[in-house]
Amino acid sequence: MRWSGYCFVLSVATVAAARHLETYKIDKTKMSVSGFSGGAFFAVQFHVAFSYDIMGVGVAAGGPYYCAQDDIELAVGSCKISPYLINIPRLVNITHENQWKGTIDNVIGMRGDKVMLISGSKDTDIHPGVMKKLLDYYTNFVDSSDIDTKFDIPAEHAWLTDDYGHPCNYLGQPFINNCHYSAAYGILSHIYGDITPENSSVANPDNLLEFDQFEFFSSFKKASMDSIGYVYVPSACRNRSKVCRLHVALHGCEMSREYIDSIYVEHAGYNPIAEANDIIVLYPQTHSDILNPLSCFDWYGFTSSAYVSEREYTKLYRIMRWSGYWFVLSVAAVAAARRLETYKIDKTKVSVSGISSGAYFAVQFHVAFSYDIMGVGVVAGGPYYCAQDSETVALGPCMVSPYLINIPYLVSITHATQLTGTIDSVTGMRGDKVMLISGTKDTIIYQGVMKKLLDYYTNFVNSSDIDTEFDIPAQHAWLTNDYGHSCNYLGQPFINNCNYSAAYRILSHIYGDITPENSSAVNSDNLLEFDQFEFFFSLGLASMDSIGYVYVPSACRNRSKVCRLHVALHGCEMSREYISLAFVEHAGYNPIAEANNIIVLYPQTHSNALNPLSCFDWWGFTSPAYASKMGPQMVGVKAMIDRLAG
Repeated sequence: MRWSGYCFVLSVATVAAARHLETYKIDKTKMSVSGFSGGAFFAVQFHVAFSYDIMGVGVAAGGPYYCAQDDIELAVGSCKISPYLINIPRLVNITHENQWKGTIDNVIGMRGDKVMLISGSKDTDIHPGVMKKLLDYYTNFVDSSDIDTKFDIPAEHAWLTDDYGHPCNYLGQPFINNCHYSAAYGILSHIYGDITPENSSVANPDNLLEFDQFEFFSSFKKASMDSIGYVYVPSACRNRSKVCRLHVALHGCEMSREYIDSIYVEHAGYNPIAEANDIIVLYPQTHSDILNPLSCFDWYGFTSSAYVSEREYTKLYRIMRWSGYWFVLSVAAVAAARRLETYKIDKTKVSVSGISSGAYFAVQFHVAFSYDIMGVGVVAGGPYYCAQDSETVALGPCMVSPYLINIPYLVSITHATQLTGTIDSVTGMRGDKVMLISGTKDTIIYQGVMKKLLDYYTNFVNSSDIDTEFDIPAQHAWLTNDYGHSCNYLGQPFINNCNYSAAYRILSHIYGDITPENSSAVNSDNLLEFDQFEFFFSLGLASMDSIGYVYVPSACRNRSKVCRLHVALHGCEMSREYISLAFVEHAGYNPIAEANNIIVLYPQTHSNALNPLSCFDWWGFTSPAYASKMGPQMVGVKAMIDRLAG
């Protein structure tokens, strides 16, 4: 095909085109990445950008995240041979800034991850001091006990093996040296722990598969990627008899198949270890172009100024069209989330709750679908349509200036909107249970805003069906009786231990006959991931994650009971993107659910340019119809409920 002004040959042999990358049984909590040289820098930025998905990283002759700062002069200077010029506090600050922009995962995703750093003492290409700067960088995010180093081998700039390549002090292609040390084993054993050495098994050459990389990139030219990639799939993984782990191995500059054929893929040492330990190894392949003549992975900006973020070509993940640009989900989609199932649910016992933006969303969901929702719990939220499709109003009256909220006006809008059919008739709210919770020390959503919500609901719901808890000295947070920060703390994960269970108070008010949460242990196997993709026309436009969660009690899961359904909505900066499973696992709903046969649905948002904090939409960033049955997020969450209830 025509590429950058010249003809790029695919080869006659592509009459037999490379196969489509297949899906296997993979434990998605056991995905890791490693790299050498340019691939090492890339492995670091990939780990930082997708830390919620990656649980370990191996770095051989690389350096800190964003070291080059989109500048090739810095890349070939400070980041290779002048480590004393690398400013780690600045790079740490940039990392924090990028997480707030939503272009990388929250840095807490790196906590608990395993980091293995390898540097040859005679490396003249990436000075050993650069790797020591990387060690300094990682200590800001990863516990020292989770970091291991190997800095005492007298090796030149090369990938290290215990049985293949040039002498240890050799510099040159294929950049694989026999140093009587296996970098592959050192990395995998540190990351996974329970690794059988490579010499215990022989790699099966039939298990090394070519696949077509074309489908994963919108432009080969811009991404500087080859048409062919490789994946080693051990026999037990290939026949789907085992749940396997996944490791991504990234070559260095001048080490792609274009330069050294499949030498790195076959001799890095990963494949025999993979065969013995049921680890699938993915080998993406770059290709040279005019800006990348040595076929490197991008760690200095030749593909895009956003090269270190989730938003551009740091994308070896499953790709889908998202709001007009390519957005990455999970590594090669080898481990797809399950489809949301249907259970026996009493459709007259469906309720919703939320915190902060999730609280505002819970109110508008209740109002819009009041014929289907019989109760709502609101923690630090406000009245229906408070923001009136205006971010300015959202940030002002609806958060810190409640005296400016005009309840008669919002009530009149509710009545007018019901006439359009875009929300249910307000009569649907009669008899519904409403629980309102607000901390006296909340500085984000003033308690006065919640009192305005109380005024709003008294226009539609009997006062006897409304309960309030307005006297707890809590900051802006979800309240529990056993987990989180102190009650007056403000900050992530926005879950505070106030010796009060918001989950129990909400469910007991809505349903009445609730057994307390400490009466039953949570079964972790009942917390299920599901694929949210099918519920939204565009995940990007809806600002939703690809993954959601649902807790299904044992009696509901085996369909022996007719169960109730509750939808629990997180706040801004509380999605899995920001705090992993902290809200899903520690809000307090799951033990109550197990004891009372209540299925709990946890939809998950994802940040985008209009929603950098990963909020539910209560001011209009997804659509002017955000507060109606036609709002993108509203449609999707309702579809999830309908799927669960059948």
